[in-house]
Amino acid sequence: MTINELSRSFSASINDVLDYATRFQKPYGFIVVVLDHMNEDQNDIANMTSQLYPTLKKNVRVTDTVFRFSQDAWIIWLDDCDDRLLQWTLYTLQSVLHRRDTQIPNHLQDTLMVVRGSCSPTNTLNQTIKAFEHEIQLAKDSLRRLKMMHLTALGSINALSDNPAYSASFIHQTILDNRLFLAFQPVVDSTSRQLGYYECLARILDHNGQILPAGAFISQCEKTGLIPLIDQKVQQLAIEELMNDRHLQLAINVSAITAIDPQWLRTLKVQLTARPDLQGRLMIELTETSVFQNIDESIEFITQLRDLGCPVSIDDFGAGYMSLTHLKSDLVQTVKIDAQFVKDLKPGSHNIPFIRAIKALTQHQGIKCVAEGVEDAQTLAILAQEHIDYLQGYYIDKPSHFRGWT
Repeated sequence: MTINELSRSFSASINDVLDYATRFQKPYGFIVVVLDHMNEDQNDIANMTSQLYPTLKKNVRVTDTVFRFSQDAWIIWLDDCDDRLLQWTLYTLQSVLHRRDTQIPNHLQDTLMVVRGSCSPTNTLNQTIKAFEHEIQLAKDSLRRLKMMHLTALGSINALSDNPAYSASFIHQTILDNRLFLAFQPVVDSTSRQLGYYECLARILDHNGQILPAGAFISQCEKTGLIPLIDQKVQQLAIEELMNDRHLQLAINVSAITAIDPQWLRTLKVQLTARPDLQGRLMIELTETSVFQNIDESIEFITQLRDLGCPVSIDDFGAGYMSLTHLKSDLVQTVKIDAQFVKDLKPGSHNIPFIRAIKALTQHQGIKCVAEGVEDAQTLAILAQEHIDYLQGYYIDKPSHFRGWT
């Protein structure tokens, strides 16, 4: 797009804002909203783009300017805007556009949207347009990755039907109907039995009112590509809980697919930047296999989580424990010993030397050790004797959707 393709009023408006910002040294920023539709009908995209205007205008300040930049993109110009306001506005818009609530027109229900923002200063109209185009291109790159994941999921909906009650189509509809919710299981200090934090576990409610645990549907989600949608929903629900209680600490599980999705990380960054009180209270649990499959990529991802203030835990830790030497305590805060090594522990059990070795390694690295799968008093006593830092399991407390902290 060139300056000549823009309306004179738009050009004059941007020039006025740039002149005002330069003269009075006022910061400013902008947000781009880019959308696409699963059927890729360009006329539909154009129509849906125009439907967005009332929603965008309703959720920004009166002084902010909303205008259509291209067939599939909107720009929100934020006058007198610093990075904190930008992040808060980003968070607001992402929440509204991804919630699919009554504010979103019916035509947009199956539309994928990406929201990005920048506070990068520009001095001329040419520079500003280039900045717009740069952010829009980044948004479209994210949109393509997101769309591929959605198409993979939707294209596989009927691929698996081992159990019709728990089919991929049923799970997908459950997510859309907001029938996925969280159960919370406490992780406690092995010595004092004081609460450390709660792990969030996904549950779904079927049409008969039966609550299904994650084991009934997670493998199906992984096979059909639905797992990123599960991860996104769990993250949203966990953050809502943290917003409601400033003393609460929660842990959520993140799949290997989600860990390489930059849009998921950007969304998390927006949410944590907009609400600094959330930082340090949301732990991210990654499985051992996903972390050590590509150690360099994992370290980069974990480093970004650390910079956001998110503690990181390595879940289902087992035979690959020597790979932990690649990680430092400034990257990983806890390691969870896989339940298969913990269940039914007895004096003299062959698993005890293994648990002891993991404890020695984590202690040397300055990393806390969690044992999951504690189901009886004898197991608890042995783990406490081995100075395992934290315990989790049905003997401590079973997962519950009731909020034990209220």
